[in-house]
Amino acid sequence: MSLQLRFAGPQATAQERSSALTEDLCRTRRGPRGTQSAFDLYDEARTWLIGEADLPGVPGQRAKLTDDPVWNVIDDAFQRLRPHREAIAAGSVRPPLLDELVATVFEASDGFRRLAQRYSEASHG
Repeated sequence: MSLQLRFAGPQATAQERSSALTEDLCRTRRGPRGTQSAFDLYDEARTWLIGEADLPGVPGQRAKLTDDPVWNVIDDAFQRLRPHREAIAAGSVRPPLLDELVATVFEASDGFRRLAQRYSEASHG
C-alpha cells in the first residue's frame, strides 16, 4: 500500500510524492479483476476483519479485531484518508496536507504489516 511512497523517499518533490500517493492508494492492486484501490480493498477486508462476514474461504469463521489496537490504528488511518480520496485520485494534494496523508498511509501500511506478521507467527508456531 505504500510501495511508491517508500521508493520515492522523503527527498522526493511534492509532485513526486503526490503522484506516488495516487499510485499507492488508487491503483493499489492490478490483476484479472482490474485495478483496485486501497480504499476498495480495505472496505472489502474490513467486513470480515471486524466480524461482519465470514473469513474468505473459511465458512462460519469470523474475526473480531474491533478491540485490537493495531487494527484500530489502521481503521483510524483510513477514516482520515477517506475524505481526501478525490483529491488523492486527481493527484492534487499539496503540502502540508500531503505530508499528513503520506504519514497516515505509512501508519496504515505498517499496521497491516504488523497484523500479517502476527498472523504468520500464530499460524506457524
